[in-house]
Amino acid sequence: MTEPEPFADSDVPPGFIIEDEEIIADFIVEANEFLEQMDQDLIQLEQSPEDLELLNSIFRAIHTIKGNASFLGFDKLMRFTHQLENVLDKLRSGQMAVSAEMMDLILEGVDLIKSLIANLSDDSSISLDATLARLALVLEASEAPVAETQTTVISESQPAMTGDDGMDEMDEIIDDFVIESAELLEQLDRDLLLLEQHPEDLELLNNIFRPVHTIKGNASFLGFNKLTRFTHQLENVLDKLRSGDMAVSESVMDLVLDGVDKIKAFFQNLRQEDSVEIDTLMQRLEQCLGGEHSVAPAYQPPTPSAPEPEVQPAAPAPVAAGPPAGHLESSALKPPPAKAPAKAAPRKKEPEDQTIRVDVERLDALMNLAGELVIAKNRLQQFYQRFEEEHTDSELLESLMLTNSLISYITGQFQEAVMKTRMLPIRKVFSRVPRMVRDLARDTKKRVALTMSGEETELDKSVIEHIGDPLVHVIRNAIDHGLEYPHEREQKGKNPEGQVTLKAYSEGNYIIIEIKDDGRGMDPHKIFKKAVEKGLANPEDAQHMSENEMLDFIFAPGFSTAESISNISGRGVGMNVVKENILKLDGLIEIDSRVGEGSTFKIQLPLTMAIVPALLVNVGETTYAIPLNNVVETLVIAPEEIYAIDQKEVIHLRDRVVSLTHLAEVLGKAVSDSPTDKYYVIIVGAGEQRVGLVVDHLLGQEEVVIKSLGEFFADIHLIAGATIMGDGSVVLILDIGNILQQIGRRPVYKAAEA
Repeated sequence: MTEPEPFADSDVPPGFIIEDEEIIADFIVEANEFLEQMDQDLIQLEQSPEDLELLNSIFRAIHTIKGNASFLGFDKLMRFTHQLENVLDKLRSGQMAVSAEMMDLILEGVDLIKSLIANLSDDSSISLDATLARLALVLEASEAPVAETQTTVISESQPAMTGDDGMDEMDEIIDDFVIESAELLEQLDRDLLLLEQHPEDLELLNNIFRPVHTIKGNASFLGFNKLTRFTHQLENVLDKLRSGDMAVSESVMDLVLDGVDKIKAFFQNLRQEDSVEIDTLMQRLEQCLGGEHSVAPAYQPPTPSAPEPEVQPAAPAPVAAGPPAGHLESSALKPPPAKAPAKAAPRKKEPEDQTIRVDVERLDALMNLAGELVIAKNRLQQFYQRFEEEHTDSELLESLMLTNSLISYITGQFQEAVMKTRMLPIRKVFSRVPRMVRDLARDTKKRVALTMSGEETELDKSVIEHIGDPLVHVIRNAIDHGLEYPHEREQKGKNPEGQVTLKAYSEGNYIIIEIKDDGRGMDPHKIFKKAVEKGLANPEDAQHMSENEMLDFIFAPGFSTAESISNISGRGVGMNVVKENILKLDGLIEIDSRVGEGSTFKIQLPLTMAIVPALLVNVGETTYAIPLNNVVETLVIAPEEIYAIDQKEVIHLRDRVVSLTHLAEVLGKAVSDSPTDKYYVIIVGAGEQRVGLVVDHLLGQEEVVIKSLGEFFADIHLIAGATIMGDGSVVLILDIGNILQQIGRRPVYKAAEA
C-alpha cells in the first residue's frame, strides 16, 4: 500500500495555536466557497472524466484546505484532506482512472470535509475511519497499471491543457496568481518592517512565512520552477526564524527584504522567468542556512519535498504600521511553548452571509447607471421648474413637487451607495511607504522615523490608482533633500532621527493628504533666485510676490535647488510632474515651509472623479462647467473696481490684488466689447495661485457626470471632459489646472500695497 507523503509543508511549528477568530472565520468562508465549487466540478468530472483542467481545479481546492487546516491547527481535518489529496493526485498523474465508484468515494470525502468544517470547535463526533480505509485501499490498488484510453498523464512542470479554451483558462489563472501575489507582497513589506521593530513577535513571523509559502505553492502548480526554487529557499530561512534557530538580525532582515524584491522581479518577468538572475541571492540564502547567522541548535538543511500547488489562503488581519528602524539589535527568538491542539472559537454568526465578491466591471457599470440617473434627475428638475412657472394654479403642482423631491433623494442615496462600493482605503497606497522610507534611510545614511495616520480614509478606486506615484515622489524628496544628516541635526539641537509624517483625513467632500518633515525647510528667496537664473521670473517681481508664491516655483519643469545631483531625487526635480498628475485628478497641492523647521505638502483630492458638483457659466452663447473644488469664490463687480498694474487688469480683493483674465480669451473666443455695468468673476485657484476668470453669466451649481472625450480630443488640454445636461445638450468641463498654467504664473496673486 502506498504510504502517504510526509507533511513537509506544515505551516507552523509544533504546538503553535491560532487564536484569531477573524482568521478562522475567513478560513471557513473560503473553504465553503471551495467546497461549493467542488460539488459542481465533481459532477461535471463524471460527465467528462478526461478533463484534466477540472481535476487540477479539484486538487487545488483540497490542497488549499489542507494547508490552511494545518496552519490553523485543525489536525483531524488536515489528516483527512491529505489522504483525499493523495487520491486526487493519482487521478491527475494518470495512475488511477475516474470511475463511478471513485467519484462516489470522493464525493463522500467532500461531504465529510463539510461536516468537519461545520464542527471545527468539536469534531470528535465525526468518524473518518471507514472512508480513510477505503481511500487507503484505492491508493494501494493504484499500483496496478491503468488503461491508457482512460487517462492522460499530466506533466509535472505544467498543468496540461486541452484546446484554446483550456489555454485561455490557464492565462486567467496566471493573472489571478499575479494579482493575489502582488497583494501578498505588499503586506509582506509592511510586516517585515514591523518585524525589525518587534523581532520577538512570533505572530508576525508566521504572517510573513505564510504568503511566501503560498506563492511557492502556486508557482509550483503553474510550472514556474525557478520562482518555486527561490521561494522554497527563502521559505527555509523564514522557517528557521520561526523555530528560533536563527536570530532576527539586521543582516538577515536585509537578506529577506532582498528576497522579497527578487520575487517582485519575477512577477515583472513571469513568463520569461529565466531572465531573472538569482544565483547571487541563492548563495546568500544558502550561506545563511549554513549557520552563519544561526543560533543553537545547529541547523540541518531539510530535504526538499516535491512542491505542491496551492491557492492563496485567507489573508490575516492587517497589522498597524509603525516607524521603520534605523538600527536594529540582533535578538534570538525562543521557540513557542508547547500547547494543546487548537480549538476553533464557536461561530457567533455565519460569516459567509456578510460579504460577497463582485467583479470591478459590474461596479463600473453601476457607476455609469448612477451617472445616467443623475442626468435624468436634472432633466426632471428642469421640467418641474418650467411646469411651476407655466402652471402655478395646477392641482398637479404639489404632486409633481413631491415626486421630484423623492426622485432627487433616492438618486442621491443611490449615487452615494454606488460610490461607497468603489471606495478603497488609502492604506493600499500608504502600505508602500514604510519599506521605501526604510530603504531610503539606509541609502542616504540618515535616521528616519515614519508616522502614518488615517490609513482607513477611503478614496475612489480611480483616484487611488493614480495618487501613488506623486505621493512617493514627494516623500523621496522629503527624505533625500528635506531631512538633514544625524550630525547636522545634532548641531542644530534637533533629534538626530528625522521625522516624516504621512497623514490622510476627510475635509468636506475632499480627502486631504499631508506629507510633513522636520528637516531644513525651503528658503523661498533662494528658490526665487534660482527661478530668476532660469528665466522663470524677473528680479523686480520679488517686490510684489509672497513667499508662498516663490515656493510655488518648485513646480516649474526642471526646477531644482539641489547643490549636487542625487541619484534618488532633487528638491523640485520632477515636482512639475507631481503637480500635473494631481491636477489631472482634479486635485490641488499646496506648500508650507519654514527654514530650519521643515516643510508640509498638502494634497487635496476629490472623493470621486465620476460625478462632481460644478458651476455652470456662459461665455458668449456657450455654456461651460467649472468643477467646484477649483472655485474659491464668485464675485459681481463694477467696471470702476478694475485697475491696471503692469498693463494687466486686476481687482482689489480684501487685502490682496488678483489678476483678471477673460475666459473667452483663454478659450480662443472673441471678447465682447459691449459696455456693461457689471462683470461676473470666478476666483479659481490651484495651490497658492489665484486668478479671476471673467465670464458673461453665472448659471448656477449642478452635479455633472464627467464623460471622457476620447482619444480624438486627447490633445485639447483646456478641457477635462464633457457632461450631458437635463435638456440633452452637451457641456464641456474646463480643466482649471491647465488653464492656470496657460495664463502664466506672474503676476497671479500679489500682496496689496498699503
